[in-house]
Amino acid sequence: MTQKEQQQLDQIRELMESLVEWKSDVDSRIKKVESAPVNLEEEILRETQKAISAAIAESLKGYGSPLLKLVTEVVNSRSETLRSIITTAFDGVISTDEFKQSIVSAFSHKVGRTIISNNQGLFDKVSNELKGDAVFKSKMALAVARVVEECLQGKEDASS
Repeated sequence: MTQKEQQQLDQIRELMESLVEWKSDVDSRIKKVESAPVNLEEEILRETQKAISAAIAESLKGYGSPLLKLVTEVVNSRSETLRSIITTAFDGVISTDEFKQSIVSAFSHKVGRTIISNNQGLFDKVSNELKGDAVFKSKMALAVARVVEECLQGKEDASS
């Protein structure tokens, strides 16, 4: 195998890795967009509330504000109730299948990247051995074509 063929095969391998990561990123973004309800009235209400809240905060901000002490006292007197509410909300979030799947997915991705980066020499050795195999080359070409087709199909579906 010539050095040029080696470089091309390395470029194809890098392209495949980046396409797989790109497809995963696009899929997760599509899922987020599909799951997010589009409601303009709620968005306007939320932004209005933020603006009013910021205006109130700005007008009450300053040295020696009596509200700061009052709010601190109220929060401190309700600390157990607030702790219970926050604990319940936290438990509700971490017990969902979506949260668990997100953790598993992130962990799997990190482990995969670590394994690949720690064993780059091994992958290069195996890659060099496989480069001489005509069956492997044809299977790799088909795999690349499938990944590209999936990515393009995903783009078409997302734009529809």
